[in-house]
Amino acid sequence: MCFLRLPQLHHEHRVGLLIVHANLVEQATDVVTAKVWAGENRDDIISMTRLHAQRSDVRKSHVSILPSRNRPVPGQVRPYGIAFRTYPSIDSPLSEGAEPMDMISKLAADERTARIILAAAAEPGDAVTGRMIRTVGASETVARALSDEVPAGPDGDTWQRRLAPRIDAAQARRTLDDTQRYELQVLIPGEVDWPASVNALGEHAPIALWAKGNTGVLTRPVWDRLTVTGGRASTGYGEHVTTELVQTAVADSRIVLSGGAYGIDGAAHRAALASGGSTIAVMAGGLDRLYPAGHTDLLTRVGRDGLLLSALPPGAAPTKWRFMQRGRLLAALSGAVIVAEAGYRSGTLHTAAQAVKLRRPLGAVPGPITSVASAGCHRLLQDGLASVITGYGDIRALLDRVRDGAHRTVRHIAGLENDPLDSSAGSRSSARSGRGLSL
Repeated sequence: MCFLRLPQLHHEHRVGLLIVHANLVEQATDVVTAKVWAGENRDDIISMTRLHAQRSDVRKSHVSILPSRNRPVPGQVRPYGIAFRTYPSIDSPLSEGAEPMDMISKLAADERTARIILAAAAEPGDAVTGRMIRTVGASETVARALSDEVPAGPDGDTWQRRLAPRIDAAQARRTLDDTQRYELQVLIPGEVDWPASVNALGEHAPIALWAKGNTGVLTRPVWDRLTVTGGRASTGYGEHVTTELVQTAVADSRIVLSGGAYGIDGAAHRAALASGGSTIAVMAGGLDRLYPAGHTDLLTRVGRDGLLLSALPPGAAPTKWRFMQRGRLLAALSGAVIVAEAGYRSGTLHTAAQAVKLRRPLGAVPGPITSVASAGCHRLLQDGLASVITGYGDIRALLDRVRDGAHRTVRHIAGLENDPLDSSAGSRSSARSGRGLSL
């Protein structure tokens, strides 16, 4: 419930106004109910109500007079206010005689819809929500968030008080409607196009992913996906190196990922598209509001010829925290992360740190020692966190290392550490045993 405080008015009677509107600016399928108390007469109340309804983006309002049972003492001063609350569309079958919590329960009965509700209410990377979903499922997580009982666990009370007010039936309906309006796809774990590599994030993994474009690129092996990123304040050298590396990567049938930002990210996307390859732009906000605005045309083309991806629903605005979570998602989606050019305190270094944390190979392109724009790359190399990238051959070696490691893991799990058809394996094993005994 949202209250708009207006000047205090003297009045001798109390009248309630009901405003019902079915076409909001951003909530085209919602109904807004407003009650207004106070006023000297009906005409004053109606005119003032319409005025403030316009300020609240309510258009074509229908106003009716509902007398109040409680009348204040004549001459008493009362604050004048308008209270708004949204509900699902009157055209929705869920709204017929249902309370908002009942509507949420019905919507959340479906696992996919429950994940959409939680993704809209929780911030990306919310560990408590992620842990709860992995334990009891999305539908039960919604139920526990709205329950009168505090969920078990050290963070249960804090988590419930933080999440419950953000779970709203109108918000859920709006998210579902916007997903359809902008022709977006929603991916959840277990589906064919869900990128299995993001499961490495554990309880920080996305609750759901919104996508626009060819989601089939997410089914490719992780060693076929490569993140090329860097600072926004790029130089001609950095953009040239990025273009050369990306063009060669596309020729080697790799998929190039980046964050869609100015500078190195934009150069990576443009080079991939110009080479006829696939590119994925991971956004820090909803896919209905492409950011930055200066890259709207570029990102629109990425959505048409490649893939736009976000862990946030339509309408979500980018924030500092969401940019950081985008870096984590980029690292998880990729077989290797390459920093082409970055300053000493560039936000790109957070993506690099996430790659190290996830044990993804990290590469950095060295620049002139006098270049401030390459100080971040030199920092990664000096700290021993990144490998030196002098050409695409170095990148291919990093990706091949990921592929070989994955194959060894599969063989180990299957109990096939040694190839039964490789006769030299036994002799090598015996030789190693002999050397061990001689010591």
